[in-house]
Amino acid sequence: MDTKNIFINPKALGEISKDLGQIFFASVFLTSLMGDTVNYFAVLAGLILSIVFWSIYVINQKY
Repeated sequence: MDTKNIFINPKALGEISKDLGQIFFASVFLTSLMGDTVNYFAVLAGLILSIVFWSIYVINQKY
């Protein structure tokens, strides 16, 4: 039995990445846009983090 694949489940990691992308999108990106003053660094960071984690989800769906 191949023991290295027991602990790594790409599908599960993809689902976790999708959830993290949604959290970053909602908590960092959208919250920064809805405030009285817009923190453009936080908006850009939230957008980049969301795209990175959603990309990991898309890549892991192929496996």
